[in-house]
Amino acid sequence: MKDKNIPRLWFMPEPPAGASLWLKMAGHLTGYGESHYHFHPDYFCPHVITKGSGTVVANGQETKVSKGDMFTLWPGTEIEYYENPDDNWEYFYLHLTGEGCPEYMASCGFSNRNISFRPLNPVKAIRIFSQIYSLHQTQGTGDEYRILSLLYSLPEICPHKLDKNKTGNSDIFAKAVALIDSQIQSALNVSQLCEILDISRITLFRVFISETGISPIAYIMRQRMRKAEQLLKNSDFRIADIAKMSGFSSDKYFMRKFRELRGTTPNTFRNR
Repeated sequence: MKDKNIPRLWFMPEPPAGASLWLKMAGHLTGYGESHYHFHPDYFCPHVITKGSGTVVANGQETKVSKGDMFTLWPGTEIEYYENPDDNWEYFYLHLTGEGCPEYMASCGFSNRNISFRPLNPVKAIRIFSQIYSLHQTQGTGDEYRILSLLYSLPEICPHKLDKNKTGNSDIFAKAVALIDSQIQSALNVSQLCEILDISRITLFRVFISETGISPIAYIMRQRMRKAEQLLKNSDFRIADIAKMSGFSSDKYFMRKFRELRGTTPNTFRNR
């Protein structure tokens, strides 16, 4: 088995702020007729096959898999997988870490008894894995949140979803947005939002991805920036006061994020 691109560890050892799940490593492997693995893993590692076919053996069951199918390593569950020598395979894999991994994997439909399945949209599954892999290779500024957004979009195309009731999702989203908009100045974060709504991070992220295409972290930041822009345009408050009124922990952090997201400084934006 050869790796097209040498796997890299992410420079962040822990999940980003507000997340309970993180990507430790991503890889894209190509088999050459002799790919055969036998593991007793202690971590979660979903795979998606992008070419060829093979066999996955776990829990005494043998399952044939091919392009578009997903399978995973599950802590404590012995697994063996190998390619069809007459139909060499390629696949992406994602080594996940963080306390939210079990819940996240369950939201996708995986369990220690259900190691492999075919997603509802195999083409999109491959695209999500591919995009995550590409972002992992570049590791640019803000890519960690783009990766989180992609990770939390995966359960939507898997056979099992935490919240199948669309109305329920809309209610959660509406309540979350109302709380965020009303509590901008108080620096409400994702953990507090989940506690107030009595839902998990996984559910919150998945609802926001479904409703807006972005994570709740990105949504909160967007609303804070909009509030800051309004204050810069329509008031004479100092930058430090605007940072506080927009929910930023410090004026230095506010100025750094403003430059990163708007391409200019708050003062320059105000003068324009």
